[in-house]
Amino acid sequence: MSTVSEVQAAPSRHILLVDDDRLVLATLQRGLAAAGYAVEVCDNGREALERHRQTPADIILLEIRMPAMRGLELARAMLQAVYRPILMLSAHDDGPIVGEAIALGVSGYLVKPIEVNQLIPSIEAALARFAEVSALMKDSASLREGVERNRVISTAVGIVMERAGLT
Repeated sequence: MSTVSEVQAAPSRHILLVDDDRLVLATLQRGLAAAGYAVEVCDNGREALERHRQTPADIILLEIRMPAMRGLELARAMLQAVYRPILMLSAHDDGPIVGEAIALGVSGYLVKPIEVNQLIPSIEAALARFAEVSALMKDSASLREGVERNRVISTAVGIVMERAGLT
């Protein structure tokens, strides 16, 4: 069984880290990059949303309380643009905000200060759940497509049988 310190990120995992605190950005970026993640940082919501729309990251780490565009507002806009797992970061464990984040559909809510070795399991768990949901959605779409094809084929067979006078 591997320990948290042995868990290393796949090099292709791209994280968008959004926080208005430059010290938090620098610390988490350095630690996550050392763990093998490709980390892109933004210090404001508007820039983060534009980057997300252009090139969605595999996962987003997002501060709740930022000026101009609040974290929940940004998370809502990101989820509507391109669905990716979002982990909310906050220095506060405000119950109503946690509830709103959960209702919005974020993958997790972590209270700062947080160390990178504490963050990695949450990132990996969120990415694993996202992969599972994506696979289920793909299977569901394939199943719907198969059912529709079967319906069309059954209708065509029925028409041919009727025209040929077959019962």
